Amino acid sequence: MKRLFLNISFICLAFSIGIFAYRCYENSYLHKCSAVFSGYRSYNADGSDIKPEVTFTVNGKEYTRTFAESTDANYEIGDKTEILYDSRDPGDYVYRHYSWVIIIPLMLIGLILIIVCREAFKGYWSDFVCRYPKACICTVISILIPFFYLIWYEYFFVCPDAAFAGLTEVLFMCALLIIAPVTDIIVWITAVLKYKNKNKIAEQTAYTE
Repeated sequence: MKRLFLNISFICLAFSIGIFAYRCYENSYLHKCSAVFSGYRSYNADGSDIKPEVTFTVNGKEYTRTFAESTDANYEIGDKTEILYDSRDPGDYVYRHYSWVIIIPLMLIGLILIIVCREAFKGYWSDFVCRYPKACICTVISILIPFFYLIWYEYFFVCPDAAFAGLTEVLFMCALLIIAPVTDIIVWITAVLKYKNKNKIAEQTAYTE
């Protein structure tokens, strides 16, 4: 059982490292530039939801962006500020983040399980990996599937409609936090039960003979 939890710890650490690498990759496209406040836009009748608009220039092309958050700040038209933009699509509203709320818990779970199950390292390769090779292969594949999906979405998928905006994040998190772990648990439980059943049959056969 400890070896099973040790395997889960490796999955948690792999996922946390993978998410961090993905965030670093996404943040590498973010750049700072100077922007000028061009006015305010109201999104309701009473004028309570007022959001500032800024204009900025990237590679000779001017963009206008409305901030996602409402603000009570008194900016004057012509005031300058600094913003982030995505070099792939400068007009999109972006911000730099690393998903620490997901990375840190996964990393802590992985490290705690490794400490608690450290005795399971003894004979891990011979008694566990060699005993359940198919389950190990399935685990590796399940870890890679979310990242294969990201590569496909980033380089091959063509978004047909604005309704798909942000879908990559939702599906990635579903694959990462639900589909992959549940699949691994089912595969490992099945592998262990099959191995025990195989040994039981072998013992009964030997006893009969």
